[in-house]
Amino acid sequence: MRSLQDVEEFFGYITHLRSHGEKVCTNLYAMPSEVQSWSVHGEVKYLESNGGVLLIRTDRDLTRLYHAVRDEEGLARALAALDGQVHETLITELVGRGHETEAAVDVYHNYEFRDYTTLLRMTKAIEGAAPPEIATSELYAQAQDVIGIVKFLERVLDPLRDHMPLLAEIETATMSQRILVEKERQEIRGILFYENAAATSVRYWYVDPERHSDGIGGRLMREYLRLCQGQKRILLWVVSDNHHAIQKYRHYGFQFDGLSDRIMVRSGRA
Repeated sequence: MRSLQDVEEFFGYITHLRSHGEKVCTNLYAMPSEVQSWSVHGEVKYLESNGGVLLIRTDRDLTRLYHAVRDEEGLARALAALDGQVHETLITELVGRGHETEAAVDVYHNYEFRDYTTLLRMTKAIEGAAPPEIATSELYAQAQDVIGIVKFLERVLDPLRDHMPLLAEIETATMSQRILVEKERQEIRGILFYENAAATSVRYWYVDPERHSDGIGGRLMREYLRLCQGQKRILLWVVSDNHHAIQKYRHYGFQFDGLSDRIMVRSGRA
Protein backbone atom coordinates (compact mmCIF):
# COMPACT_ATOMS: atom_id res chain seq x y z
CA MET A 1 0.00 0.00 0.00
CA ARG A 2 1.39 3.38 -1.02
CA SER A 3 0.70 7.00 -0.11
CA LEU A 4 -1.06 8.92 -2.84
CA GLN A 5 1.34 11.52 -4.20
CA ASP A 6 0.24 11.92 -7.82
CA VAL A 7 -3.54 12.19 -8.25
CA GLU A 8 -3.31 12.26 -12.04
CA GLU A 9 -1.30 9.03 -12.02
CA PHE A 10 -3.96 7.40 -9.81
CA PHE A 11 -6.81 8.39 -12.12
CA GLY A 12 -4.68 7.31 -15.05
CA TYR A 13 -4.72 3.82 -13.57
CA ILE A 14 -8.53 3.86 -13.51
CA THR A 15 -8.55 5.03 -17.14
CA HIS A 16 -6.25 2.11 -17.93
CA LEU A 17 -8.74 -0.25 -16.29
CA ARG A 18 -11.54 1.12 -18.46
CA SER A 19 -9.48 0.59 -21.60
CA HIS A 20 -9.37 -3.16 -20.90
CA GLY A 21 -13.05 -3.75 -20.26
CA GLU A 22 -16.56 -2.55 -20.96
CA LYS A 23 -16.98 -0.92 -17.57
CA VAL A 24 -15.36 -0.31 -14.21
CA CYS A 25 -17.15 -1.23 -11.01
CA THR A 26 -16.48 1.69 -8.65
CA ASN A 27 -17.80 3.65 -5.70
CA LEU A 28 -15.35 6.51 -6.21
CA TYR A 29 -17.28 9.41 -7.72
CA ALA A 30 -15.01 12.22 -6.51
CA MET A 31 -13.32 14.43 -9.08
CA PRO A 32 -9.49 14.58 -9.17
CA SER A 33 -9.61 18.03 -7.55
CA GLU A 34 -11.59 16.62 -4.62
CA VAL A 35 -9.19 13.70 -4.17
CA GLN A 36 -6.33 16.24 -4.26
CA SER A 37 -8.07 18.14 -1.45
CA TRP A 38 -8.38 14.91 0.54
CA SER A 39 -4.65 14.36 0.11
CA VAL A 40 -3.89 17.89 1.33
CA HIS A 41 -6.10 17.64 4.43
CA GLY A 42 -5.47 14.03 5.41
CA GLU A 43 -3.68 10.84 4.59
CA VAL A 44 -4.69 9.04 1.39
CA LYS A 45 -3.23 5.67 0.38
CA TYR A 46 -3.94 3.24 -2.40
CA LEU A 47 -3.43 -0.43 -3.06
CA GLU A 48 -3.17 -1.96 -6.52
CA SER A 49 -4.13 -5.56 -7.14
CA ASN A 50 -4.81 -7.80 -10.10
CA GLY A 51 -7.81 -6.18 -11.74
CA GLY A 52 -8.36 -3.17 -9.55
CA VAL A 53 -7.28 -0.55 -7.06
CA LEU A 54 -8.44 0.51 -3.58
CA LEU A 55 -8.25 4.05 -2.21
CA ILE A 56 -8.01 4.41 1.57
CA ARG A 57 -8.76 7.86 2.95
CA THR A 58 -8.21 9.06 6.51
CA ASP A 59 -11.15 11.35 7.31
CA ARG A 60 -10.51 12.78 10.79
CA ASP A 61 -10.85 9.73 13.09
CA LEU A 62 -12.44 7.59 10.37
CA THR A 63 -11.08 5.54 7.48
CA ARG A 64 -13.08 5.44 4.24
CA LEU A 65 -12.60 2.85 1.52
CA TYR A 66 -13.20 3.28 -2.22
CA HIS A 67 -12.71 0.78 -5.02
CA ALA A 68 -12.28 0.82 -8.79
CA VAL A 69 -12.22 -2.72 -10.18
CA ARG A 70 -13.09 -4.56 -13.39
CA ASP A 71 -15.72 -6.76 -11.77
CA GLU A 72 -16.76 -8.41 -8.50
CA GLU A 73 -13.93 -10.94 -8.78
CA GLY A 74 -11.51 -8.03 -9.00
CA LEU A 75 -13.14 -6.49 -5.92
CA ALA A 76 -12.70 -9.74 -3.99
CA ARG A 77 -9.01 -9.92 -4.94
CA ALA A 78 -8.51 -6.30 -3.91
CA LEU A 79 -10.17 -6.81 -0.52
CA ALA A 80 -8.14 -9.98 0.02
CA ALA A 81 -4.95 -8.00 -0.69
CA LEU A 82 -6.06 -5.37 1.83
CA ASP A 83 -6.55 -7.93 4.59
CA GLY A 84 -4.09 -7.35 7.41
CA GLN A 85 -2.91 -3.97 6.12
CA VAL A 86 -5.58 -1.74 7.68
CA HIS A 87 -6.54 -2.24 11.33
CA GLU A 88 -8.86 0.75 11.75
CA THR A 89 -12.64 0.59 11.33
CA LEU A 90 -13.43 0.88 7.61
CA ILE A 91 -16.45 2.56 6.03
CA THR A 92 -17.55 2.08 2.43
CA GLU A 93 -20.57 3.20 0.42
CA LEU A 94 -22.22 1.52 -2.57
CA VAL A 95 -24.52 3.66 -4.72
CA GLY A 96 -26.88 2.26 -7.34
CA ARG A 97 -30.44 1.59 -8.43
CA GLY A 98 -32.48 -1.44 -7.48
CA HIS A 99 -30.29 -4.53 -7.30
CA GLU A 100 -27.27 -2.97 -9.05
CA THR A 101 -25.15 -3.04 -5.90
CA GLU A 102 -26.16 -6.47 -4.59
CA ALA A 103 -23.19 -8.36 -6.08
CA ALA A 104 -20.69 -5.87 -4.61
CA VAL A 105 -22.55 -5.92 -1.27
CA ASP A 106 -22.16 -9.71 -1.17
CA VAL A 107 -18.42 -9.40 -1.76
CA TYR A 108 -18.06 -6.90 1.07
CA HIS A 109 -20.10 -9.18 3.34
CA ASN A 110 -17.63 -11.97 2.58
CA TYR A 111 -14.85 -9.73 3.91
CA GLU A 112 -16.57 -8.99 7.23
CA PHE A 113 -18.31 -5.73 6.30
CA ARG A 114 -21.77 -5.33 7.82
CA ASP A 115 -24.68 -3.17 6.74
CA TYR A 116 -24.81 0.05 8.76
CA THR A 117 -27.64 1.98 7.10
CA THR A 118 -29.12 2.84 3.71
CA LEU A 119 -29.76 6.29 2.28
CA LEU A 120 -32.39 6.90 -0.39
CA ARG A 121 -32.32 9.76 -2.85
CA MET A 122 -35.30 12.05 -3.28
CA THR A 123 -35.84 14.72 -5.92
CA LYS A 124 -38.13 17.65 -6.52
CA ALA A 125 -38.67 19.12 -9.98
CA ILE A 126 -39.00 22.91 -10.07
CA GLU A 127 -38.56 23.56 -13.78
CA GLY A 128 -40.55 26.53 -15.03
CA ALA A 129 -40.44 28.59 -11.85
CA ALA A 130 -39.24 32.15 -12.32
CA PRO A 131 -36.03 33.09 -10.50
CA PRO A 132 -36.33 35.61 -7.67
CA GLU A 133 -35.55 39.17 -8.68
CA ILE A 134 -32.83 39.40 -6.04
CA ALA A 135 -31.51 36.11 -4.64
CA THR A 136 -30.76 37.42 -1.16
CA SER A 137 -31.68 36.10 2.26
CA GLU A 138 -31.48 37.33 5.84
CA LEU A 139 -30.73 33.73 6.83
CA TYR A 140 -27.40 33.42 5.02
CA ALA A 141 -24.62 32.41 7.40
CA GLN A 142 -21.91 34.99 8.02
CA ALA A 143 -18.17 34.58 8.54
CA GLN A 144 -18.58 34.88 12.30
CA ASP A 145 -20.94 31.86 12.25
CA VAL A 146 -18.37 29.37 10.92
CA ILE A 147 -17.15 28.03 14.27
CA GLY A 148 -20.73 27.78 15.52
CA ILE A 149 -21.65 25.80 12.39
CA VAL A 150 -18.75 23.41 13.00
CA LYS A 151 -19.84 22.79 16.59
CA PHE A 152 -23.49 22.37 15.59
CA LEU A 153 -22.68 19.83 12.85
CA GLU A 154 -20.34 17.89 15.14
CA ARG A 155 -23.25 17.57 17.56
CA VAL A 156 -25.97 16.46 15.11
CA LEU A 157 -24.15 14.45 12.44
CA ASP A 158 -23.59 10.70 12.58
CA PRO A 159 -19.87 10.32 11.76
CA LEU A 160 -20.32 6.88 10.18
CA ARG A 161 -23.23 7.98 8.00
CA ASP A 162 -22.60 11.66 7.29
CA HIS A 163 -19.52 13.24 5.78
CA MET A 164 -18.48 16.02 8.15
CA PRO A 165 -17.30 18.93 5.99
CA LEU A 166 -13.81 20.32 6.41
CA LEU A 167 -13.45 23.76 7.97
CA ALA A 168 -12.31 25.08 4.58
CA GLU A 169 -15.50 23.72 2.97
CA ILE A 170 -17.69 25.49 5.51
CA GLU A 171 -15.78 28.75 5.04
CA THR A 172 -16.12 28.50 1.24
CA ALA A 173 -19.83 27.63 1.45
CA THR A 174 -20.43 30.56 3.79
CA MET A 175 -18.65 32.99 1.47
CA SER A 176 -20.61 31.69 -1.55
CA GLN A 177 -23.93 31.88 0.34
CA ARG A 178 -24.76 28.18 0.44
CA ILE A 179 -25.54 27.91 4.14
CA LEU A 180 -28.76 29.14 5.75
CA VAL A 181 -28.92 29.30 9.55
CA GLU A 182 -31.38 30.27 12.22
CA LYS A 183 -29.84 31.59 15.42
CA GLU A 184 -30.96 32.45 18.91
CA ARG A 185 -28.65 34.75 20.86
CA GLN A 186 -25.93 33.94 18.32
CA GLU A 187 -26.31 30.17 18.91
CA ILE A 188 -27.05 28.03 15.83
CA ARG A 189 -30.47 26.40 16.21
CA GLY A 190 -30.96 25.17 12.66
CA ILE A 191 -29.01 24.82 9.42
CA LEU A 192 -29.63 24.13 5.75
CA PHE A 193 -26.37 23.61 3.85
CA TYR A 194 -26.73 23.16 0.10
CA GLU A 195 -24.65 22.69 -3.04
CA ASN A 196 -25.07 24.15 -6.51
CA ALA A 197 -23.77 21.94 -9.33
CA ALA A 198 -25.66 20.44 -12.29
CA ALA A 199 -28.61 20.38 -9.89
CA THR A 200 -28.92 22.03 -6.52
CA SER A 201 -28.81 19.59 -3.62
CA VAL A 202 -29.48 19.68 0.11
CA ARG A 203 -26.36 18.50 1.90
CA TYR A 204 -27.55 18.97 5.49
CA TRP A 205 -30.88 20.07 6.93
CA TYR A 206 -30.84 19.84 10.71
CA VAL A 207 -32.55 21.49 13.65
CA ASP A 208 -31.42 21.52 17.28
CA PRO A 209 -33.09 18.40 18.80
CA GLU A 210 -34.52 20.58 21.58
CA ARG A 211 -36.20 22.91 19.06
CA HIS A 212 -37.90 20.49 16.66
CA SER A 213 -41.39 21.83 17.37
CA ASP A 214 -40.51 25.50 16.85
CA GLY A 215 -40.89 25.64 13.04
CA ILE A 216 -37.19 26.31 12.43
CA GLY A 217 -36.77 23.56 9.84
CA GLY A 218 -39.79 24.72 7.89
CA ARG A 219 -38.56 28.32 7.74
CA LEU A 220 -35.17 27.20 6.47
CA MET A 221 -36.66 24.89 3.83
CA ARG A 222 -39.16 27.47 2.55
CA GLU A 223 -36.40 30.03 2.22
CA TYR A 224 -34.19 27.52 0.41
CA LEU A 225 -36.99 26.68 -2.03
CA ARG A 226 -37.49 30.38 -2.70
CA LEU A 227 -33.79 30.76 -3.50
CA CYS A 228 -33.97 27.70 -5.81
CA GLN A 229 -36.53 29.26 -8.13
CA GLY A 230 -35.26 28.98 -11.68
CA GLN A 231 -33.41 25.69 -11.00
CA LYS A 232 -34.57 22.49 -12.69
CA ARG A 233 -34.55 20.11 -9.75
CA ILE A 234 -33.38 19.58 -6.18
CA LEU A 235 -31.69 16.45 -4.84
CA LEU A 236 -31.26 15.16 -1.31
CA TRP A 237 -30.56 11.94 0.60
CA VAL A 238 -32.59 10.59 3.51
CA VAL A 239 -32.08 7.61 5.84
CA SER A 240 -34.38 4.84 4.62
CA ASP A 241 -36.06 4.23 8.00
CA ASN A 242 -36.32 7.88 9.05
CA HIS A 243 -40.06 8.02 8.41
CA HIS A 244 -40.48 11.41 10.09
CA ALA A 245 -37.94 13.06 7.75
CA ILE A 246 -39.38 11.28 4.71
CA GLN A 247 -42.85 12.60 5.58
CA LYS A 248 -41.47 16.14 5.81
CA TYR A 249 -39.70 15.87 2.45
CA ARG A 250 -42.87 14.53 0.82
CA HIS A 251 -44.72 17.52 2.29
CA TYR A 252 -42.37 19.78 0.32
CA GLY A 253 -42.87 17.81 -2.90
CA PHE A 254 -39.89 15.44 -2.89
CA GLN A 255 -40.23 11.92 -4.31
CA PHE A 256 -37.93 8.89 -4.36
CA ASP A 257 -36.02 8.44 -7.62
CA GLY A 258 -34.78 4.85 -7.10
CA LEU A 259 -31.15 5.58 -6.19
CA SER A 260 -29.81 4.17 -2.92
CA ASP A 261 -26.56 4.41 -0.96
CA ARG A 262 -25.64 1.31 1.06
CA ILE A 263 -23.27 2.26 3.89
CA MET A 264 -21.20 -0.66 5.21
CA VAL A 265 -18.71 -0.90 8.07
CA ARG A 266 -15.94 -3.31 9.02
CA SER A 267 -14.97 -3.11 12.68
CA GLY A 268 -11.39 -2.37 13.63
CA ARG A 269 -8.97 -5.20 14.24
CA ALA A 270 -6.35 -5.61 16.93
